[in-house]
Amino acid sequence: MLLGTQYYREPGPDPKLWSSDFKQMKEMGLDLVRYWVFWSTINPARDTWDWGKLDRLFDLASEHELGVIVQMVPENQPRWFIEENSGLVPRDPTNTPSQLMGHTIAAAGAYPGITFEHREAQAGMATFIEAVVRRYKDHPGMHTWDVWNEIQPYSVSFDDVSAGAWQDWLRSRFVSIDAFRVYTQVDVSDFNQVPLLWMGHREDHGNGTLPLRHVYREWLANRIVSELDRRSLLVRSIDHEHPIASHRRGSTFRDPVIDDAELANVVDMWGTSNHVANKFFPRDTRELALKLAMARGSSSVKPFWLAETFSGRIYHGYGHYSPTGAEIRSNLSLAFAHGASSAVLWQYRHETFGSEVAGWGLVNFDGSLNDRTEAVAQVSTGIRNLMSAGHAPSRAASRMGLLYDPAVLNMEQSLDEAHQFPLEASITEELTGWFVASQDSGISADIFTPSRLLREGLPAELRVLVAPLNAIANDSVSEHVLSWVRGGGTLVLTAFSEMLNENLMAPTNVPAGGFGKALGLSVLERNYPRHSFDIEVTDDDRLKIKGHLVLEELNISNTNDILGNMQGAPALVNTNLGKGRLVYIATLPGIGYLRGGGDLPRWISRIVPSQRESYSTEDVSNVFFEKLSTSRSEILMAFNPTMNAGGFDLQVTSPVLAVEDLTTGELRFGGAAGLLRIEVPARDCVWLRVAELDEDGRTHINVSQTERLE
Repeated sequence: MLLGTQYYREPGPDPKLWSSDFKQMKEMGLDLVRYWVFWSTINPARDTWDWGKLDRLFDLASEHELGVIVQMVPENQPRWFIEENSGLVPRDPTNTPSQLMGHTIAAAGAYPGITFEHREAQAGMATFIEAVVRRYKDHPGMHTWDVWNEIQPYSVSFDDVSAGAWQDWLRSRFVSIDAFRVYTQVDVSDFNQVPLLWMGHREDHGNGTLPLRHVYREWLANRIVSELDRRSLLVRSIDHEHPIASHRRGSTFRDPVIDDAELANVVDMWGTSNHVANKFFPRDTRELALKLAMARGSSSVKPFWLAETFSGRIYHGYGHYSPTGAEIRSNLSLAFAHGASSAVLWQYRHETFGSEVAGWGLVNFDGSLNDRTEAVAQVSTGIRNLMSAGHAPSRAASRMGLLYDPAVLNMEQSLDEAHQFPLEASITEELTGWFVASQDSGISADIFTPSRLLREGLPAELRVLVAPLNAIANDSVSEHVLSWVRGGGTLVLTAFSEMLNENLMAPTNVPAGGFGKALGLSVLERNYPRHSFDIEVTDDDRLKIKGHLVLEELNISNTNDILGNMQGAPALVNTNLGKGRLVYIATLPGIGYLRGGGDLPRWISRIVPSQRESYSTEDVSNVFFEKLSTSRSEILMAFNPTMNAGGFDLQVTSPVLAVEDLTTGELRFGGAAGLLRIEVPARDCVWLRVAELDEDGRTHINVSQTERLE
């Protein structure tokens, strides 16, 4: 994994400042530097291009053997372009043009920018992108093109061009107006009669039927995928060598809802940002793990990256937060553990201007180093030493997967927009709960989306697939998954599964679709308990799964096995299918685990086949794990996301095993009864390397090579 940092700074009165910064970056162990390239800065007048500053920065990077990530920002239009094309500024339904202001992704102004449905806008942006690519594609420092920073839900302009783009897309989506009318329950005779929707909260809720809102949000996502594809193809037409990348703004659970696998499919490298949203966690490490799993799952076989992660003090919309060196070390280590190709710190020095100027810098205000810079150097040294040994660690596919359908979140947000009430049960929280429970079971699940599943299928290593709150039936997806189940897989479904068909209509029998037919059960009634409750597993009265919000009353056939009950009623049901099985849980155990704890991790450990290893982890406290392996050893990475001390016992099951703490460099040997207690400080991490001894009692671990974090 390569380490990098964002750099955006004026040289100031001392022109040597830049050189000293770059020298310091290289000594710290950084490999990459990322530059913002604003259209307004590079092209301040119609026929004027100012390359001086960027040329110098490129040359400095090359001199210090740092690769350059070019972050193009065509959303930051020059004033002259806006004045010549004022009709491209987005307008609201009252025909009022937007105020173009500064924004964190367009710090030099002009946000939300021109509307990219207009040909004039596309031509202007293309001129800027082409000029940048042609100038630097052959520079020795060039490394990666990032064509869209933190992909945003850009404003829709209520003008004829945008409305035409929407209506043309509807024609391709439905083909016939009759199909559109059946799906959306909207009485129109032509697609030209379907207006753009005003999706903000309104007292009259005049923003269409639920299916129409759902379709409108599909279009919002489609236009962003299409725009990313347009930019990528433009760069690729000029530069066939360097990779093209982009990344999301921190989370895939944002508006508009997009299947990230679709975005990843049109670039060479897909990524995520990490700026501490903390919706479900006290701080960040668990959330970052979920973001990385989502990015990795969306990218599939392509590289993925941690495109931005905080490096200094942050505040305002991100929350008041002052990361320690231990937290920086944990975040970078977590990216490495998930298999990221690179991780970029935001940023090296503090911003020149804007809301981020008072913090965010990796170094201090005067450029001096601190515990955060020391942590970066530690991680860099550890990665380099592991890679230089000639056996680069890799992360194997998980035995457990989570199926996340963005269409369900799309539906939830459409409901929220119409009725302005907070949903008490969301796929976001249910999926997160299952992911955290998988971590606590010692497995760390992979994440799949329907588009990736349909394109590639499920990996051979996968043994259990959980589809949390899979509310919308999708026959294509169910057909693929059920084929995998018949071959020996286990599918777990939770409450509200397939409660709507593909047209968002409630069917007679729930669950509907392929999963419902295969399960051989139906839901008679739903109850909504005020408090959490326990589902008791029938063969172990000590094992209890917490339920949340809903408890479905099931009508089951005689072919089902009852695995768990709630107050005597079946709530955990098994159905055999071929060599595999389907399991239905009549509540939302993911949310139940997040909010109330319980034994969900222990239950996961039961249903996911164990993996043979030369060691085991026991008596775990406040720690979750990620695992890498080489041809000669295994890397066990333990993370403590809490503010309290944590640790675990490492039980060595092989009599000829060596264990090295890569954090301290300490070498420990296990025997037939080898039991090592490993302490993990609060908000920190520990790397352990486990290797077998050779016939002479020597290990492939060589401490003299300082293959550790130091």
